[in-house]
Amino acid sequence: MTAEWVSQKLRFPIKIVNHTAEDTFTELRDIREGPLADALFQLPAGYAKMEVPGAGGRTKPAAAPQ
Repeated sequence: MTAEWVSQKLRFPIKIVNHTAEDTFTELRDIREGPLADALFQLPAGYAKMEVPGAGGRTKPAAAPQ
């Protein structure tokens, strides 16, 4: 990331530019504040959790020898 525009009101980035070979960017538009329906946060019917070997979360690093 080489440039970022942050909304002072929302305290959140609204535009991020990556100056790479392709100059990609992400921009949020038509932002509306207000309540959201609880249904937006429900898992879809038929959802099944998939276990990925080796991706089981963080582990505490071993203590460094003293």
